[in-house]
Amino acid sequence: MKTKVKRKQYVLGYMMAAPFYLIFLFVYLIPILETVWNGFTDKKIFETPNFIGLTNYIRILQDTYFIKSIQNTLFYVVFNLFGVMVIGLSLALLVNSKMVKTGVFRVAYFIPYIASMVSISIIWIWMFDPTKGFVNYLLGMVGVEGKRWLEDPKWALPAIIVMGIWKGVGYNMLVNLAGLQGVPDMYYEAATVDGANRWQLFWNITFPLITPTTFFLFITGMINSFNMFEQVNIMTGGGPMNATTTIVHQIYTRAFLKYQMGYASAESVLLMLFIGFFIFLSFRFGKQGNDLGM
Repeated sequence: MKTKVKRKQYVLGYMMAAPFYLIFLFVYLIPILETVWNGFTDKKIFETPNFIGLTNYIRILQDTYFIKSIQNTLFYVVFNLFGVMVIGLSLALLVNSKMVKTGVFRVAYFIPYIASMVSISIIWIWMFDPTKGFVNYLLGMVGVEGKRWLEDPKWALPAIIVMGIWKGVGYNMLVNLAGLQGVPDMYYEAATVDGANRWQLFWNITFPLITPTTFFLFITGMINSFNMFEQVNIMTGGGPMNATTTIVHQIYTRAFLKYQMGYASAESVLLMLFIGFFIFLSFRFGKQGNDLGM
């Protein structure tokens, strides 16, 4: 009798879990496996693919455009991630200190995050306009000569990074704020009695206790930064002189402009390996990696 009851419970459990596994299978696993397979073929739209082995990967190693996209992507990941995390944590500390009206700041900084990337990109195209843009107008007010931000290979990618930080900092602020509000006040009270200053309170109490939050924001921010595409496609189209092209932009160009699906699939596999490699390093050498036994 107990065996029959357990069997029914198992069947019911599997039936309830089945929709998730079916979605995972058809939406994630099968497309990933198909992409990996296409990377070993010369697949093109409306043509029968042929198996070509590692030819696509050998071509990628000699592709100056893809190598440039790797450099640009890593540059964006480092500076965008650093800016978003530092500024987001700083704003969270400011809001948590009750020196400002919390509700107003939450809304003001979170609105850019929930706005669509397309609309935000169009707004910043105007702001970076060399003749009538708001950025050059502000610089002119303090006597600094403006730049042709999105037309200069030297300044185009930094300009996109500034926009990315502005858009993502609100989310980081809210998540950090949730972490800060989870720190018990008794730790601060005890440390204050012992004569600790504000810096010592932050470095020895606040920062260690919000490490899981920081780690979560680091991993998710890194993944989002590696997948950066929309703002580049809208604001610069990868130019000028490929100064802003990224890995995802190169995948899009190969797949949907040049119809080289096999080559684009190989680039996608490399992007997946890049992200997996950096996530592994983060878990391996970060404190969270030790917690997970890696």
